[in-house]
Amino acid sequence: MRTPTSRGRASGPIGRVVDMNFTRLRALILCVSGVLVSSCAATSVAVGLPSATPSAAPGSQWVVEDFHGDGLVVALDHPAAWKSQLQPLSLHYAAMFGFLANFPLQQFCSNPTSSSFECIPAKVGKVPMGGVLVDFGTDGYGPGPGARVQLLSLGTPTTVDGRRTWELSGSGSACLGSGADHSLTLWIDDGKPAGLFDISFCWLGGAPNLAADVHRVVARLSLHPDPTNSGPFPS
Repeated sequence: MRTPTSRGRASGPIGRVVDMNFTRLRALILCVSGVLVSSCAATSVAVGLPSATPSAAPGSQWVVEDFHGDGLVVALDHPAAWKSQLQPLSLHYAAMFGFLANFPLQQFCSNPTSSSFECIPAKVGKVPMGGVLVDFGTDGYGPGPGARVQLLSLGTPTTVDGRRTWELSGSGSACLGSGADHSLTLWIDDGKPAGLFDISFCWLGGAPNLAADVHRVVARLSLHPDPTNSGPFPS
């Protein structure tokens, strides 16, 4: 979803002003103020990037990857050119399971000092023409605008993988990174009493195959409980 740029400063000596402009409300609720600090967010334990297996779709360069987090496994059947990049993140009220893109992504979270942690979404990079960037995980655990009930009021009801879903299309102006001119965000009821699974697609260009690929990934998405409880969890 589109969110306004949020500026804020956490209380205490380690607070830093950080511009937040995620596609989803997840960014708006990080540390409530829009600032990531060591007390409320951290990179998850390195789990390595998932291995890809060939898609069952005949004659296509697609692969299937499983991503874990917050007690869930999401299987994404996607173009092989969309590479899994960066590490998952455990955040305040949210968890980011992974990132896919068909162009190189830059690390956007860092520890500028030994006692602070910050994420600057614009550092991910600029989406090139024909580029696609996908990020996904869970949110909706927070109070205020980040609460589950608020997220569910944002989109149009639909169904994904047999689950209640709300989707919202946008202009790409609030995407992770910069340069996108289209976006699609979906909030999916993951069966837990709190929180929601969400996934955002951002791309640049009006080529029909770009939107078609996005909708095909959505149609093939599978979400189910993870008995291993691996991956990031909200902090």
